[in-house]
Amino acid sequence: LRIGMVGAGNVGSGALEILRDHASQLSAKLGFPLEVAAICRRNISGMDVSNIPGHPRLTTDWREVVAAPD
Repeated sequence: LRIGMVGAGNVGSGALEILRDHASQLSAKLGFPLEVAAICRRNISGMDVSNIPGHPRLTTDWREVVAAPD
């Protein structure tokens, strides 16, 4: 299952951390992996997504996340 995140402040970054740190446990419990397809935030410069499951694309436009087919 691919997820789009709109917002990566305190709550969003905490959710991303949980997805990253517990990816294998979540996958085992759900029966399928969770991957982050895209992240929208006001400032994407300097954000490292290399350790987030799915290696998401970054955008500053929430519409891109909502309209993305994946």
